[in-house]
Amino acid sequence: MDIKIILEIAENASKRSNKDLIEAATILTKEFEDTKSLMIQLSHHLDNVENSYYQISEEVKKRKGITDV
Repeated sequence: MDIKIILEIAENASKRSNKDLIEAATILTKEFEDTKSLMIQLSHHLDNVENSYYQISEEVKKRKGITDV
């Protein structure tokens, strides 16, 4: 089902058939869960990037004798 159709169903939900509502709700539920999962994966990735940056930055500071960068 196309996103435009889902938006039309949402805008006129009271006038749509039960079949349309259930189909749109099913698609939106899957989209929500997929998006949530992706955001969690990206959050873990960002944490790993931040930790790696911190470790490298600390090593650079040690090697240069820098105490506050």
